[in-house]
This record gives sequence, C-alpha cells and structure tokens, in this order.
Amino acid sequence: VEHAVAQAGRTLEEARVALTRVAATAEAVGQQAHAAAGRIESTAAGVEDQLAAALAELRLTMEATTRVIDRLREPRTALFGPAPAQLGPGETEP
Repeated sequence: VEHAVAQAGRTLEEARVALTRVAATAEAVGQQAHAAAGRIESTAAGVEDQLAAALAELRLTMEATTRVIDRLREPRTALFGPAPAQLGPGETEP
C-alpha cells in the first residue's frame, strides 16, 4: 500500500510539473500571437497609408493628363496655347 501511495505521489508531482510546463507554453504562445497581431496591424496601417498616397498621386496625374488631352484636341491649342475656358485652377494664359 505504501508503495502504491508513493507511486501515486510521484505521478501527481509529474502531472503538476507537466501542467506547469503546459501553462508556461500556452502563455508564451499567447504572447507571440499578440506580438504577431500587432506587427500585422502595423503593416496593414503602413500599406493603407501607401495606397492612399498612391491614389492621391494617381488622381493628380489623371487630372493633369486630362487637361493635356483637352488642350491637344484642338490644333490651335497646341500652337497658340489654351483658351481661357481650358485653363485649370490657378493657371494663366502664357
């Protein structure tokens, strides 16, 4: 009986040690997951900022291209410059 009690005590101690290790591992995994989520969020914010800047540049380029195409549709514009109605905001006749 004493042998069985001693064996049970050792088994319980081994189980306690194993559970402590499992808890520590779970805590480490949780911390790593939290850190990874933070990095993903930061990366997503950076990508969003870059896309917003690229879209703003694209809009400006499209507006400028549209103005150039409008001006070049008429040969007079290519030779003598744009008509006042073709000028963009802040532009003056040459």
